[in-house]
Amino acid sequence: MRSRTYAPLFLRLSYAGVSPSPSPSPYDSLSFPYMGWLRRSKAYGFYARNIRRRVFGSSVAVPREVHQEWNPSDDETIDLAVDWRDEMFLHFHRPFRGRRALKSYLQTGRETLEVVRTILDRLGKTPDQLDNVLEFACGYGRNTRFLRTLFDPAKLYVCDVDPIAVESNANRFATQPLNSKPEPTEWVCERNFDFVFVASLFTHLSYETWEGWLKRLARALSPEGHLIITTHGLDWLNGNNGAVHIEGGFCYRRTNETSGRLSCDVYGSSYASTDWVRDRLEEAGLEEALPHLPSALWGQDVWVLKRRP
Repeated sequence: MRSRTYAPLFLRLSYAGVSPSPSPSPYDSLSFPYMGWLRRSKAYGFYARNIRRRVFGSSVAVPREVHQEWNPSDDETIDLAVDWRDEMFLHFHRPFRGRRALKSYLQTGRETLEVVRTILDRLGKTPDQLDNVLEFACGYGRNTRFLRTLFDPAKLYVCDVDPIAVESNANRFATQPLNSKPEPTEWVCERNFDFVFVASLFTHLSYETWEGWLKRLARALSPEGHLIITTHGLDWLNGNNGAVHIEGGFCYRRTNETSGRLSCDVYGSSYASTDWVRDRLEEAGLEEALPHLPSALWGQDVWVLKRRP
């Protein structure tokens, strides 16, 4: 069917994404006007999660050359399967399409691995010294697929507010599942962790929940544990259009990439000055274990924290 240029519109929309073959799909150019509109619309997340994955399979097709690029040998194999429900992949798929979207998505995960390695080295720790590691706000495994090559999956816990994402993550990467809650006061976790990694969550939290989650995650640390978070500095702002709360050094915008799954009242885009963040650290009983790392991960600031004595 794929050699026929008069395929139904539905198939042209579906084939316009990642092609399973090394050559571009014959429908790419034909369906671009339709797929471009769909990718830019709020309906695209629903389409990818509920229609495309059911008709063409749950995982994004990975071209042969991408496999060869990311897994050139059998010494250290990265699981490249990406779930169509993964909103982080869809975030890249909207502007880039095809292989570029997949490579960009994987590259951000590899950057995470390098940053975590650097942090451990600067802390003077090795992965096998950590008994319990938590990746909080794990999603469908953009970072997990790389972190599991560094940490023992039996000691790597993954947690997210989306229980389907947690289940998918644990099943694919053999990690240990934990479910989160929308509010920090609702999350019950009796385990303490030596290393808690939270990438790009505090870049989305509203003013009302930002400090609450910081305090809750601080309580999840072991006495000698470390908490790593990322934030948007105020330099990310281009004016204040769409901001709903600005106080001191904090700005919140009602926009996110979940295509309506999460309310913008609690999950949007947040920006904070270093002084504002340091004030919140003090209130949460935390201090910097390493100097603040500006723009160290995906352009976001990285904070390596520990409990104050």
